[in-house]
Amino acid sequence: MRWVSLALLLVAAQASPVRAQCLPPACVNNIAGKVFALADGPPVVLAQASPGPFTDPRTAYLMWDFDPTELVLDATAPPGSPPILAAPTPAAAAALTYRALGNFANQPIVIPGVTCAGTSCRTPPLATFLPELLKGGTFPIYVTRAGPPRFLESVASNPVTATTLADGAPVPIACVVSEWAEWSPWAPISSTLESQHRNRTVIMPAANGGAPCPFLTETSTRNITTAPPVKTCPYMAPTSTVFQTRNVGDVIEGNNYSPLGRGTRMDQLFAWGFEVTGYPINSLGTAVHLKATCRGLP
Repeated sequence: MRWVSLALLLVAAQASPVRAQCLPPACVNNIAGKVFALADGPPVVLAQASPGPFTDPRTAYLMWDFDPTELVLDATAPPGSPPILAAPTPAAAAALTYRALGNFANQPIVIPGVTCAGTSCRTPPLATFLPELLKGGTFPIYVTRAGPPRFLESVASNPVTATTLADGAPVPIACVVSEWAEWSPWAPISSTLESQHRNRTVIMPAANGGAPCPFLTETSTRNITTAPPVKTCPYMAPTSTVFQTRNVGDVIEGNNYSPLGRGTRMDQLFAWGFEVTGYPINSLGTAVHLKATCRGLP
């Protein structure tokens, strides 16, 4: 038989094959000197919903693999006869007799209700056939199998250890989370606010009434800082037809000798966002020096 590790607890290597020293019914409930050892391989394991070494026997169970190609000696055949398949199908594997041994009883306990599917088998919850586990303690559990009369009870597997509390109550397990990841980039959530977040993940979920997981996402918000718009002034030189862009504070100076043209030019500069001052440069006041400073359009 090939035992496969499908859950949490690991055990040591298998025993070496031995030959029978007794036949049924003498071998029933008698582990010493059994007929044929289990095939070498990983042993039975204890499966449970919650992590850790503590087990609730009302929900934990044993699990193992069977090998549909495994051959064993036929106890009913003459010496030298070829071996037979131990359990070629899940139904044949489930029909074998499985027993549990350990410090919970003076003799092996038949495991009822073993079910098999694919190439694996499992027991019902431990408490259904090992009620002693509900009292609390540490229990090594060995498993044997038998298929009388054609092959006899196997040597016991190596132990799986189940540790329980009184009444089978499992130990509370607090949630464990990872460190915080890096903050995400800032992103707008409205016209005036932006936010960023960071996450952490659950390494071990809470179980058996342990402390629940804390918040897994943290968010930070801040006001969006908007820079004031940059003001400029469009400007076209008197001898040009192309507009230029002048920044706030830029100064343009020149002389204007035409009173009519002076008024028109000053109106243009005002319309383009310039502040304009002027002073006469002749005694008649017909020539004026203009100074235009860009203040920007509203």
